[in-house]
Amino acid sequence: MSEPYQYLNWDSEFFGLRIAKLIKSQLNSTTMAETLSWCVQNSIDCLYFLADSNDQATIRLAEDNRFRLVDLRMSMRCQIDSNTVSPQPNYDFTIRPVETQDINRLRSIARSSFTLTRFYSDSCFPREKCDEMYDVWITRSCQGYADQVLVAIHNGVPHGFISLHLKSEVGEIGIIGVSRKTRRVGIGRALVESALYWYHSVGIRQVIVATQGKNYRAQNFFQHNGFDVYNMHIWYHKWFSGCSNDGNS
Repeated sequence: MSEPYQYLNWDSEFFGLRIAKLIKSQLNSTTMAETLSWCVQNSIDCLYFLADSNDQATIRLAEDNRFRLVDLRMSMRCQIDSNTVSPQPNYDFTIRPVETQDINRLRSIARSSFTLTRFYSDSCFPREKCDEMYDVWITRSCQGYADQVLVAIHNGVPHGFISLHLKSEVGEIGIIGVSRKTRRVGIGRALVESALYWYHSVGIRQVIVATQGKNYRAQNFFQHNGFDVYNMHIWYHKWFSGCSNDGNS
């Protein structure tokens, strides 16, 4: 039987902490005790847990063990076919695959686009490191971590991006960001429409995306673009050390 926890090398190196995650979304008291003991033995600072919101026993177990709720993860999906995806319309800007010269501008957009995520909700993570994390995320996406990154160009300048991943027969939207100066002019909609068109062109018929429970604007945006909520999970963090302003230590 595989262990229910996993040490996260990238997160640990990036934040300068020892970080792990629980792999399963449902737990029992035996698994919880085993995991907490392993965390103490291995000097884990922070443990991530994505819990099944429908399992009340798991939620009570997390709360009884002083896990901190930091986010709700809303999973959404869109079914696409030739009737729902049409050739890309004409926009007042250009949507195209990312080019090397775009990356610095996209990094700047990413640093201020994701302040409703769980890392910003947890004050134990320094805000500047959270900004940097999304900077790194879009940079890596442009360098091959994503299967495609589409960029919105206006007057020769990038104003938005969307990263796309292929997961077997399902497409997954990674992150989408639009510059603050050009929000509410249709760039986000154009990026999603172009993403669905791209997925359809490579044979994908279902696309998924995750957003935050408190990000009502993003939820409404995706619903208006053909997505429906199909699942919800709860993000918890448990701190063992290294966070003086956290009540869970």
